[in-house]
Amino acid sequence: METCACKGCTDRAVGCHGTCEKYAAFLAKRQADREERRNRFSVAREQCEYIKSVHQRIERRERRSKRR
Repeated sequence: METCACKGCTDRAVGCHGTCEKYAAFLAKRQADREERRNRFSVAREQCEYIKSVHQRIERRERRSKRR
């Protein structure tokens, strides 16, 4: 994890986040990283749900075939 652009900044002042270009660049990179991580986990979650649903369908068919 990258540290905030404010650490060790000589131009740091109260309320400077709204005007600081270094902080804006840091924030944009952080948002991009979050979005990429969210997308990666979303794909993994979808794969897990798919496997789970397939497994449930197989079990359901097995139960139905035992009843007959």
